[in-house]
Amino acid sequence: MIDLKFHKCHCNGNSFIILNDNSINLTSYQIKKSCQDNLTDGLIIIDSKENIPKINYFNNDGSWETFCLNGLACVAMLFENIYNINVKNIECNKIIYPVKINNCNEVIVTVPEPVYIKKNIIVENYKGNYIDSGAKHFVINFKKQWMDKKQIKKLSQKIRFNAELFPEGINVNYYKEISDNTIEVKTYEKGIESLMDSCASGSYACAYEYSIKKNINNQINVLNDGGNFSIMFNENYNKNTVKVKSHLEYSGVLKIN
Repeated sequence: MIDLKFHKCHCNGNSFIILNDNSINLTSYQIKKSCQDNLTDGLIIIDSKENIPKINYFNNDGSWETFCLNGLACVAMLFENIYNINVKNIECNKIIYPVKINNCNEVIVTVPEPVYIKKNIIVENYKGNYIDSGAKHFVINFKKQWMDKKQIKKLSQKIRFNAELFPEGINVNYYKEISDNTIEVKTYEKGIESLMDSCASGSYACAYEYSIKKNINNQINVLNDGGNFSIMFNENYNKNTVKVKSHLEYSGVLKIN
C-alpha cells in the first residue's frame, strides 16, 4: 500500500486529481480506480525536478492524453496559491505553455495556434473540421436548436468511435454563436466517454474556428455548462491566450494498492 498526497482541483467543473511527485509510476488500473473513488475526470502527475515543471495527463479510464488545458490551469493555480511558487512556464507533451495569474486570481495560459488536420469532413450528416489544439477535436458549427444531452451523447459516440475517420478516436465539440464575439460550446470527451461540464482545449479549438470564419481578432467569450472562458487572439494568431479561474476542492491522501 502506497500513500500519496494529492489535491483535487477543478476548472469550470472539469475536475482532476493532481499529484506532485515525479517518482510516481501508476498503472492504468490504479489511475482509473483513483479517479472513480474521487469522482473526477482525470489525473495529472507533475514532474517538477527541472526548472520548468512537466505534466502528464490521464483520462479517468487510465488512458494517457496529449493535453488538458483545464488541467494545466489547475496546476498553475496550485503552484501560485498552494506551493507559493511563481511558475512562468509549464511543459506538456514537449510543448512549453507560458502561464501567469492576474490580480483577479485568474489563470492566463498562452497557447500556440491550433492546426487544421482535415477540413470539411462529413460524418453522421454533420460537417465539421478536425483540429489539433494540443488535443485532437472534431469541431461542428451547430446551427440547429440544441438536442437534449442523451441525443448529443449518442451522436457524439457515433463520431468518436468512427474508426475509418478517426482510428485513434477523437473528442467531439459543437459550437453555436450566441451573439457577436460569444459562442456556446458542448463537448464529448474520449477517454471519459461523457459530455463534459467544460473542455478548455475544445473551447479553444471552437473559438479558433469561429475567429477564422468571422475574422475576429480580439476577445471571444466561450460559454460552457460548467463556466466560461475568455479567449484572445491577435491578428497573426501567434500570441493567443485562454483565461479561466481554477479552484482547489480539497487535499487528501490516495491509498494505492
